[in-house]
Amino acid sequence: GYIAVLNINRSPTSLIKSTADYVQELCEVNYGISPEFEMDGHLDTRITYISNHLEYIFMELLKNAYRATVEHHRKLNIGGDPPPIQITIARGAEDVTVRIRDRGGGIPPEEMLRVFEYSYTTVPKIEVEEDHNIFSSQSRQAMQQGVGGPIAGTGHHKKNLSVCR
Repeated sequence: GYIAVLNINRSPTSLIKSTADYVQELCEVNYGISPEFEMDGHLDTRITYISNHLEYIFMELLKNAYRATVEHHRKLNIGGDPPPIQITIARGAEDVTVRIRDRGGGIPPEEMLRVFEYSYTTVPKIEVEEDHNIFSSQSRQAMQQGVGGPIAGTGHHKKNLSVCR
């Protein structure tokens, strides 16, 4: 149920699953491949939070994780499917932590001081392709953009909910 915009019985598991499914589809359209995702931990957790805010946070973190994983996997040139994104929900006595782990190679040390700058992103500008069409542009933009570009992904803490990557 809700009290105004506050969902008083939100399942982070269902929100993350639906968001990850969407990002997986975007990744497939953009890159032709997409990692699977695996979830573990306290999957029956219920929280009180504003659903739209959580969805935005999870969307940005998952887009970063999927993009980094696919690009790093291609850079290694090892073939096969990229490794899965691992999502863990941990419920404490007074808080809930969501950890999103990828194998995207990390943020270069020389970039770490910039990750919290407004509009910071490691995403290159959109390149025009020969097979360019309106749908590829829309999906690429959805994968690459958020308000101010993808968030850093080194962690986000809001009240009693921690979201880590």
